[in-house]
Amino acid sequence: MKIPHRMWVLPTLLCVSLLAAVVGFAQSSEQEDGVKPRGEPFKPQRDTTPTPPEPEGDATRNIPGFPKEAEVCAECHDLQGEGRPGLAPRIAGLPVDYFRQQVHGFQAGKRKNTTMHALSEEVTDEVLDKIATYFSSRPLPKITPILRGTQAVISDPVEKLAYQGDWSREIPACVTCHGASGIGVGNIPPLAGQHAVYLKAQLQDWKKGGRTTDQDQVMQKIASQLSDEEIEALANYFNQLGKPGGQ
Repeated sequence: MKIPHRMWVLPTLLCVSLLAAVVGFAQSSEQEDGVKPRGEPFKPQRDTTPTPPEPEGDATRNIPGFPKEAEVCAECHDLQGEGRPGLAPRIAGLPVDYFRQQVHGFQAGKRKNTTMHALSEEVTDEVLDKIATYFSSRPLPKITPILRGTQAVISDPVEKLAYQGDWSREIPACVTCHGASGIGVGNIPPLAGQHAVYLKAQLQDWKKGGRTTDQDQVMQKIASQLSDEEIEALANYFNQLGKPGGQ
């Protein structure tokens, strides 16, 4: 029996529609699951992970006038020459000539420090001038000097040594050479604000003859008359003068 043409067309259309619906549902499910539909070529997705910024270099590049040759100095004395208590003294603000003199002292063995002796041997005078000029230009804490003429009688023994000395032992006042409140003057270095550990160590070196860079052995003569207790007290006193509220 022959089936009329119009009777099988309808079932065929229904089957095609049903198949299309099934395929569309499957593709939709794959897309929702993050799977790429079949039949499309693979296209790598653009990486949206933020790229970290390129480093701008170390901190020394942000300090005007910092010479590359001073990087080794900064490892102990810090970038601004602040120094580190117990490790290295503050060298900020030191007079250029005094800076040169001390490095030459390490080179000649007039100052004893294994590390500084080894490092100073590699420094030429041209490099030394660059380093000295830079650290000499670094700022120091602002200090309002205590003038010794403001009081005639000083009862505190440490202040008396600092501002009046002790002429019975031929010890001049510290401020006679180092300036009011030890802020330094000319080619003589500041004491105010210097690390107490360092000041104590240097006075002991003067006393024992381990440091001989002073002119006419002035500091050796002075330190040899000081007791260990006086040395420690003076070191602490001048250290505190360079701190806020230290006066």
